[in-house]
Amino acid sequence: MPHEVYGDGIKSVISGAGFMVVSLVLFMTNVAGGRAWWWALLFPAFTFLARGISDVMKSRKMEQVRTPVGRTATLNSFQPTDHASLPNSAPDYIQPETRYQTGDLVPSSVTDSTTRLLELQNEEETMALPKR
Repeated sequence: MPHEVYGDGIKSVISGAGFMVVSLVLFMTNVAGGRAWWWALLFPAFTFLARGISDVMKSRKMEQVRTPVGRTATLNSFQPTDHASLPNSAPDYIQPETRYQTGDLVPSSVTDSTTRLLELQNEEETMALPKR
């Protein structure tokens, strides 16, 4: 809501101005050794001022978005427009294709490859030894 953001912004600006005034009073009067640490109050002063100014500007922008330029906002001016509905873009269920059939997924026997003995023919090639 723009009015809530505006209220928070004004509250922050007032708090920042308060910190600024206290900081300057400490610098001028040197109460409680204020000339040594008056600058420390500038950090919250500028933080509150920046946040407050930002919130005030944000609330004004929110009001501009809610009320177009050159048009007064009334409850009757916001009528819903009748738009044609968009077509349903969800496709029908598509069966995924698979290259594997159920019979292909049966694991091979452990003894299929354990009886083969390999011997190096060259450095890069291997060959099966003859069966005995």
